[in-house]
Amino acid sequence: MKLDSATNASGAIASLESALKDVGSLRSTLGANINRLGHTSANLANMQDNTELALGNIRDADFASEASTMTRQQMLAQTSMSMLKQSNSMSGMVMSLLG
Repeated sequence: MKLDSATNASGAIASLESALKDVGSLRSTLGANINRLGHTSANLANMQDNTELALGNIRDADFASEASTMTRQQMLAQTSMSMLKQSNSMSGMVMSLLG
């Protein structure tokens, strides 16, 4: 760029104004992209938190279901043992009556 005349200086100023306009446009595009990426990142973090919370709820529900099933099985086993004891004691009573 030669600035030795008014015409050359005006041309240089016009070139610089055009370059500044292009830089401003690129800055606004870059800023918009940064904002979009920031929102996307926040959204993904929120989705991850929600997914982890849902997984915890599923695990808790499975644990509750399994605990309920185990309690039921224990009750059935205790009932069976109680019935077996009564059956054995009745056999003993019959034997004592006969003997």
